[in-house]
Formats: sequence, structure tokens, C-alpha cells
Amino acid sequence: MATLNVGQTMKVKGPKGAMVYSPGLVRHFGMIAGGTGITPMLQIIKAIIRGRPRNGGKDTTEVDLIFANVNQEDILLREDLDTLAKEDAGFRVHYVLNNPPEKWDGGVGFVTPDMIKAKLPAPATDIKILICGPPPMVGAMKKATESLGYEKPRPVSKLVDQVFCF
Repeated sequence: MATLNVGQTMKVKGPKGAMVYSPGLVRHFGMIAGGTGITPMLQIIKAIIRGRPRNGGKDTTEVDLIFANVNQEDILLREDLDTLAKEDAGFRVHYVLNNPPEKWDGGVGFVTPDMIKAKLPAPATDIKILICGPPPMVGAMKKATESLGYEKPRPVSKLVDQVFCF
């Protein structure tokens, strides 16, 4: 973009899939985010928490988020996520780092099928797995979820899909 002149055009590839959240959509969301892929997840998490009974709503949706980053300082919105998890028993966040600091108690390396199996809801008709992150990560997570018995994701996700990729 730095080399473009005023008036020149460029192509932008937007998000794939259209996720419109409504309370009761599922019993439990499992979310896998990498880096800036946290953005759509946080929007859904906040919508769920706004609709909780303590806030005057009826939303009891459970949420488990695996949030992968390279370094600890790369974790976007960590304070916000930790505060939400502390205030809401139905939301849990699990951090994974490629380069963890000493005394790190989160996951290490890339997100694996074992991590998904341990932290996210098992395949069922009333759950959804949401994935957003860099393309290589999304590709790996599609294969990992399918290997664990979740429905195979489509090239462009639809709201009805069990595994939804942004």
C-alpha cells in the first residue's frame, strides 16, 4: 500500500462466512483464534455475556476459547479476556504460545488435536467450533477438528455448519 498513489485501486479479500449470533444458537461454543483472529470471537463472547441472566437476558451459552500467539506480548486484549473470564463462569480462555516465557502455565507450540479435545466441547449437534486466524492455522485447525469427529468444514462457512471458519 505504501507504493500506491492517490486514485489507484487495490483488491481486498474480506472475511469468509457470515456468522450472525443469536442467543440459544448453540449450547456450547469452542473457539480457536490466532493473533488478530480474536476479533470476531470477542464480538460473539461479548454478545453472549451481555445476554446473561445477570444482565437481564436468558443466554446460558458456554464458551471455551483457545487463543494462540507467538509471544506473550503478542496476546491482544489479554486484560479484557482475563477480566471477562474472571467475571463470567461460562467463559474460559486457554492461551497457547509458540515462544512461552519461563514459568508459563498455558499451552506451548501450535494448537494440536489433543488441546482441542481437552479444552473444547466434544462433537455434538448443539455445539459449534469457530476458527479465525492466519490461513495456515485455519487450514491446520480444519484438519484437526475433522480428525476429532467434527463435521468437515466447507470452503465458505454457513451459519448451519458445526465448524465455522471466518
